[in-house]
Amino acid sequence: VANNPTSITSTAVTAGTVTRAYSYNVEATDEGVGGTYSLTSNPQGMNIDSGTGVISWTPSMPQKGTHAVSVLFNDNHGSTDTQNFNVDVAGLADLKIQDLTILPGNPNTNSFTLIFFKLFNVGNIAANNVEYLLNYQDGTLTQSAPINLDAGKFISVSREVKFTNTGLHTVSVKADQNNAI
Repeated sequence: VANNPTSITSTAVTAGTVTRAYSYNVEATDEGVGGTYSLTSNPQGMNIDSGTGVISWTPSMPQKGTHAVSVLFNDNHGSTDTQNFNVDVAGLADLKIQDLTILPGNPNTNSFTLIFFKLFNVGNIAANNVEYLLNYQDGTLTQSAPINLDAGKFISVSREVKFTNTGLHTVSVKADQNNAI
């Protein structure tokens, strides 16, 4: 019985983002009859399941850029096929809140509590349309307009809030871009 040539039939996923899971399910003719998949060229950390052909990878921050990938399918009956493609990995803004400081006021005298923090973009691309959400006992606050923050930069934020009760209070701050908070 002659063996038909095998062929990789799936279209490669060619876009990824640093620190986000990348996945591509390689499919080939003859894959259900004992064939095996392997990577012959790939970026560090990328893996393939030899039986299913599922490629998985989480690119690290320094892996922003274009990466060559080569997948080999062997039907284990004398036929192989190779698929070559590039994965373009985009950078990511990585926002961090640091140095949260609270200078308490006195609810009994109707004085304000001051809340200070720094909003850092520790990622490798600019963060556009950044918004922060400050949660405290008596409500929430956001900034008046979206912020654009270059990679490696920070802004200092100070806000005045009023607490209606004395005692311990929980204060939290989170930030994201593109109206994602």
